[in-house]
Amino acid sequence: MKFKRFLASFCLVLSLVFLTSCGGINLEQMPAIDATVYGNGGTSVVKGDYVYFVNSYTSYSNLEKNDNNNGEVKVGAIYRTKLKDGKVEYNNDVVQNYEMVVSKVVGYEYTNLYIFDDYIYYPTPNMEYSKDGTLNTKAIDFCRTKLDGSRTDILYTAKNYDDTCSYEFYKIGNSIYLVVFEVDKLVKVEISNHVKNAEILVENITGAIMPEISTYTYSNDVQVTGTQGYVYYTRDFSIEEDNAYDTSNITGNVLGRVSIVDGKRTERKSADVKYGLQVVSNDYIFVTKGVDIYAIHSSFPTTENEIGKQDIRISHSVGESLSISNFYTLKNSTGYVYTLNDKTYYCSNIINGKTYEIASKALTILGDSENYVYYTENSAIYRISLVPIYVNEKEFTLEASCTIGGVAKNAGDIISANTIISEAEYFALTNAIDKSRFAKNTTPELIVEDSTIDTKYMDFSQENVIYYFATYTGKDSESQVYMKRVVVSPDNKVLPEEDEEDEENTSDDSNNADKETNLGYNAELLCVLDDKHKPVETK
Repeated sequence: MKFKRFLASFCLVLSLVFLTSCGGINLEQMPAIDATVYGNGGTSVVKGDYVYFVNSYTSYSNLEKNDNNNGEVKVGAIYRTKLKDGKVEYNNDVVQNYEMVVSKVVGYEYTNLYIFDDYIYYPTPNMEYSKDGTLNTKAIDFCRTKLDGSRTDILYTAKNYDDTCSYEFYKIGNSIYLVVFEVDKLVKVEISNHVKNAEILVENITGAIMPEISTYTYSNDVQVTGTQGYVYYTRDFSIEEDNAYDTSNITGNVLGRVSIVDGKRTERKSADVKYGLQVVSNDYIFVTKGVDIYAIHSSFPTTENEIGKQDIRISHSVGESLSISNFYTLKNSTGYVYTLNDKTYYCSNIINGKTYEIASKALTILGDSENYVYYTENSAIYRISLVPIYVNEKEFTLEASCTIGGVAKNAGDIISANTIISEAEYFALTNAIDKSRFAKNTTPELIVEDSTIDTKYMDFSQENVIYYFATYTGKDSESQVYMKRVVVSPDNKVLPEEDEEDEENTSDDSNNADKETNLGYNAELLCVLDDKHKPVETK
C-alpha cells in the first residue's frame, strides 16, 4: 500500500465516468514535472524532494455518514513531507515541511498511490448509502488530485469492489490508464485530454493479475516491454465462446491476456489443466498447473510447447508442490524465492538457476533489494542474503595478492576480523589465504525492531526504503496508527554507544562487530502527532 487548508466540500457530479472537479488546497510548490517517481503502487510515493503518503489508516467498515466529507478529513488523508538531503527534517522532534494534499479518506483497505506527471492517483470510499441506511462498503471512487492539491477529479466509481479485486494505474503512450478487476470483469478508463467513458475489456472472468511498475520517469510517449501493457486473466469455458468443446466434461479453464490500449485478446485453452494465476514479472507470467508452478514467456505463446518458448516448470520434481503463499519473484532479475518443506530457498534464474537454502524456516518475503530479501518476524524487520557470504574468523596476513571484499589486496596486507566476502570471491581465492579461516554467515541482519509495528500494513515498493504503520493506544484507549519509514543505507545505521570503552577493551572484536551489525537502522516518523500520538494537521 502507499498515503493547509481544507478542500471545498461542494462538487458537481457529472457522471460516473466523467470528471468531477472540486476546489483545492493550492500549496505553494510542486515537484518538477520531470522528477523521477519512486514507489508507485504503495502507501507512500516519492517525487523529487517530496514524499506523498497517507498519514494513517481507518477501516471502511468503521466509517459513518459524513466521515469522508471533502475538506473535513485529517486522519487517513494524503499528506506530503519535503525531504532534506533524502531525509525527514525535524525541529525538536517535530516533522517539518508537513502539508495536507487531499482531505479525503485514502488510508484504508485498498490504498495504493500513484504519481504521473503533475497528479497523484488514488481510491477513496464512495460512502454510498442504500435507502435503508446501510453503507455500501463495496463502492469506491478512483480519483486524481494535482500535486499542489488545487484540483480533484473523480475518474471512475466501482460499485462492487472487495478483497478479491485489484487495480493498477499505468502510463502508456501519452495517456494514463486505470484498470480495475471488479469481481468478474476488467474495466479500463483512459485519461488523456479528458476522461473517456469506462470500457469493459473482458467479462465473466475468474481471476486477474497485472504488472506492477513502481518507478516512472517523465515521458510524453511511454513505451512498454515484456509483460507490460497487458492484463492476464482466467475464465471458465462457456458454450457461447467455446462451442468446439463439450463444456460439461471439461475440468480445465482458459488463460488469457488482453491489451490495455486496444483490447486485443490472446487465449490458451486446456480441457484438462486448470490454470491458477500467481504473479507477473517483466519476463514471465507465473501460473499453477495442478500442484506445480510454471513460468510462461512474456510473449504469451498460445501453446505450452512452442519451440524456444516452452513453459518452464520450476518445482524441484514432478508432482512436488511448492508453498504457493510464499512464492516470490525478484524485482530486477528472473530469480525467485519459495518455501518447500518449511525451508526457504532462492533460485537465481528461471533457466538453469542455482538454488540456495537461505533459511531453515518458512519466510514470507516483504521485498528485495540487491542481493537481499526482507521479511518480518516478532515485531521486527530483517533481511537475509540470497547467496552465501563468508566471514573471516581472525586477523591474518595475506600470502599473495587477491581480491577480498571486492577490494584488490597485496601480499603482506593484513585482513582484519569479520571481513565479509562474497561466494564468488570465496571460491576464486587461491593460495593467498586459507579458506577454512572463513565461515559461512547465515545470520539475518536486523533492520528495525519496533514493538509498535503493524505487520499487516507494510510497503517495500521503493528501493531500500520500507514504509510501515506504527500503532499507538492513547490515554482514551483508542488505537491509532501512523506512518514511519526506514531507509536502509550505511549512513543510517544505528551506531553503538560511545561510552563503553572498558567493555570494548575486554570484548573480542568479533562480538563487537556482530553487535554493531545487529543494531539496525534509524526509523523516521513522517507525520505530526498530538500528545496521544494521533496524526494531526499542522497549523
